[in-house]
Amino acid sequence: PALDARYHAALRELLTRQVWTAAEVRALAAREKLMPGAILEAVNAWSEEQFGDHVIEEAGDWRVHAGLLERPTA
Repeated sequence: PALDARYHAALRELLTRQVWTAAEVRALAAREKLMPGAILEAVNAWSEEQFGDHVIEEAGDWRVHAGLLERPTA
């Protein structure tokens, strides 16, 4: 299934950089009127199903693995 449309803009912005601080993630989420946890959960569930791995790694900061989206779909 496709990623829910409400997360498209957030994902597009996240893909512009490899590392996002917690404060930057909160600001992005606020701009998109979403919760950071909802973005993380929705995007990672979608990428796990489509590509077999999480596109966002949360370790305090968020690390975005944009190259994952270039893999053939699972």
